[in-house]
Amino acid sequence: SHSAFDMTRLDTKGLQTQLVENVTDTLSINHNWLNGANIHMSWQLLQEERDRIARELMNDDQECLFQEVLEFRLGWNYESFHTFLS
Repeated sequence: SHSAFDMTRLDTKGLQTQLVENVTDTLSINHNWLNGANIHMSWQLLQEERDRIARELMNDDQECLFQEVLEFRLGWNYESFHTFLS
């Protein structure tokens, strides 16, 4: 039987929705799942990386710069994380 569904994934530019139609039995294996069970790990990673950046720059009061570097290194920062959750 044929089934169509919307699939949403997160990439470095935000959310993308694609229409997927399975015409045969299908198995999807990927590593980019983010859900309520593991969202805390993403938040923790952002915080740890932000602190690492502050130590590398030997300064703790350049938050705009830290967030730019987070975006460059991880593909998102505090603002994009908040947007994702909204």
